[in-house]
Amino acid sequence: MKNKCGQISIFVIIAIVIVGLIVGYFIIRDYLPEPGISAEVLPVYQAYESCIKQKTLSGINLMETQAGYIEAPEFETGSTYKPFSSQLDFFGFGVPYWYYVSGSNIIKEQVPTKTVMQNQLADFLEEVLKECDFSSFIASGYDVELGDAMASVSIQDSIVKVFIDQDVSANYGEKSATKSSFSVDVESKLGKFYNQARKIYDDEKTSMFLEEYAIDALYNYAPVNNVEISCSPKVWLKADVERDLKNALEANIGAIRVGVKGKQYFVKEIPGIDENVNFLYSPSWTTKIEIEPEENGVLIAEPVGMQEGLGILGFCYTPYHFIYNVDFPVLVQIYDGIEMFQFPIAIVIDKNKPREAITSEVNDVQVDLCKYMNQEVSVYTYDMQLNPVEADIRFKCFESSCNIGKTKIEGDTAVLTAGMPQCINGYVLASAEGYTSGKYLISTNSENKAEIMLTKLYDNEIELTLDGKFIDEQTLIYFEGAENSVVAWPEQRNVELSEGSYNISVYIYKNSSLKIPGTTTQKCIEVPKSGIFGLMGMTEEKCTELNIPEQIISKIVSGGGRAQTYLLESDLRNGKLKINAKSIAIPKSIDEMQQTYTLLDSKILDIII
Repeated sequence: MKNKCGQISIFVIIAIVIVGLIVGYFIIRDYLPEPGISAEVLPVYQAYESCIKQKTLSGINLMETQAGYIEAPEFETGSTYKPFSSQLDFFGFGVPYWYYVSGSNIIKEQVPTKTVMQNQLADFLEEVLKECDFSSFIASGYDVELGDAMASVSIQDSIVKVFIDQDVSANYGEKSATKSSFSVDVESKLGKFYNQARKIYDDEKTSMFLEEYAIDALYNYAPVNNVEISCSPKVWLKADVERDLKNALEANIGAIRVGVKGKQYFVKEIPGIDENVNFLYSPSWTTKIEIEPEENGVLIAEPVGMQEGLGILGFCYTPYHFIYNVDFPVLVQIYDGIEMFQFPIAIVIDKNKPREAITSEVNDVQVDLCKYMNQEVSVYTYDMQLNPVEADIRFKCFESSCNIGKTKIEGDTAVLTAGMPQCINGYVLASAEGYTSGKYLISTNSENKAEIMLTKLYDNEIELTLDGKFIDEQTLIYFEGAENSVVAWPEQRNVELSEGSYNISVYIYKNSSLKIPGTTTQKCIEVPKSGIFGLMGMTEEKCTELNIPEQIISKIVSGGGRAQTYLLESDLRNGKLKINAKSIAIPKSIDEMQQTYTLLDSKILDIII
């Protein structure tokens, strides 16, 4: 037994020594010269491997900042119709969108595959490794020569493996060596972050959870659908609505987190995500907000119950329904405190609803006509006196809208000759600051010339009085004619008009405490009798009570009028439009309120240019 125990102890000691030698080797192997490489030239190769690591980290950082790209896809500009370019400008970095709608209204994806990322990082290394600095070695008497580098990269969850095939020769005195391959492992979560970014993107692409949050913000912070008990119109300035909605989107999108959902509204559950995630939107980023109906930057909801013949209602109410088209970017960031991977996507709200979900890979959902602008067309732009006007030119064919360029003044004409897509009954659209937009119907497969007349707009300050006295009460001023505009006084005090005939209407509202008492009326209708008698066509009278609650009228029409006039260009150049409205008796009942519209029709506005 003692001999056996002694033999076992010897084997244990030998095993410990072997394990110690193996561990020691792995600890000091990086400091040992490779076979055929002397200790004198070894520092050159160690420095080069350090440079490979640093350049790899630089490439990874660039790739994580630019949505998985080092070399971004070809840049594509946006348009007034769809403002997104193919990249989000994030503090001076162009970050390629993974999903966006192009300026010609084409849905596009540009999500890099991991193979593309590996190839781009390898190409990057082949270029930047030429910059590795050996000047300190050369100054110490070394001679270093680099051959052409061939790189390959493997992106894994927590490591990026880099393989460089390259002849690197180092000479120092009588010692020399040549090394032909280098292998470097760089710690990075690039692969993991990319995989989790794809999970988030794929979930958004099918569930559109970001659009759902945006729609909730829209309904909570902007006028969309509602009915209010009121006898005066509801008025919103579009600029105020846009500002409030952008601020709401910034706060709500920024509050979203990924995790176990539970009952928390701002927590989105996405399986497989265990890193920190940010969702960002900034009001300074390119955003499109279209609202209909809207005139001259004003949203108006007219009351029902004031019109002639509706006195039977016994009350007023103001319904409204506004349609929103909203496009804005969201930047998604996955991070751990050391590294961060980010990618932007375009969020699209179409007529108060999310865009349609994408269930498969897309590149171009429809034909992009703007890629085939092979029909040469000359566009001329003038004002009404045939003076040349430089204007931005677009071409629209069905749902495609292409940026063409800008007309330039050449002598006594403003002209642009450029290619346009083949299209039957398309439109050449011209716009210039200070002019109304113009368009020309054209079939580019048979026509090659378009002449567009633009009407000069003049900004006029409105001076509003009531019976000759200046007022600051809420007022709506309607201009119908050559230009259709609505001015919400006193927030708006200017209007842009062009020469032409106008019908001008003014409604002035003042504060009121008029009380309309509640009423109860009975409404009876004929309904089929129950049972067999109903089958035989027999009916009976059913009556229900209609309760109308008491109503306080907070705003009431106190003056206004109408006028028809022709505004000459020479009049508009003066820049001031004076309107004097006439007061009316303050109504004391719902019946008198309904008569105010008839009274206003008989009041003639004084228009002074």
